[in-house]
Amino acid sequence: GFYILKEQLKKIRIAKGYSQQEMSDKLDMTLRAYRVCEYEALTFKPEFIKKLINVIGVNANYLFTGDGPM
Repeated sequence: GFYILKEQLKKIRIAKGYSQQEMSDKLDMTLRAYRVCEYEALTFKPEFIKKLINVIGVNANYLFTGDGPM
């Protein structure tokens, strides 16, 4: 999997104005599974990363480094 700071995930969600439920719906996952990602998980599967980039619209560089535009 890919390592992303869980703090990045929360920042992205808040910046986009989504609740955890809205974010989980957009990522096609359960709310419980999303909460695990935001609070506990450190590595993410490629499918999850692709959805963050393509569905949520996150810049890949920002996603992995926290640098540059979101």
